[in-house]
Amino acid sequence: SPFYLVLNIVVWRCVDRLKSAFQGDVIMSVAKLKLTELDALGQAAECLRVLAHPHRLRMVQMLLQGSYTVGELAEACGIPSPRASEHLRLMQRCGFLSSEKDGRSVYYQVVEPHLKNILGCIEGRFGVSVVSM
Repeated sequence: SPFYLVLNIVVWRCVDRLKSAFQGDVIMSVAKLKLTELDALGQAAECLRVLAHPHRLRMVQMLLQGSYTVGELAEACGIPSPRASEHLRLMQRCGFLSSEKDGRSVYYQVVEPHLKNILGCIEGRFGVSVVSM
């Protein structure tokens, strides 16, 4: 019947309009994505690789709570001082840490403020416990 033919045409036009509107929304939402430049993401990946070691993460945890010497950090990680020094040098080269000499002792401290957020995520996911030093 002509009525059903007209109804069918109207329905299909509405469907076509919805499809085009939906496709436009998808395109618009993709265009509004906030993305970091790939070069910057490469730098971020390199810094995350530097952090991706249990001893380095432990050192950062400690250094976010105060300044420590190589010996103190090594003892807390259960590793020799030369190995702790190597870890600290890597993190200094990435711009995470700085050091300050006080007499014969060298104290390390965190200078990258975003490390607190990164460690917060790790501690939130994997937990944290209070340890007496």
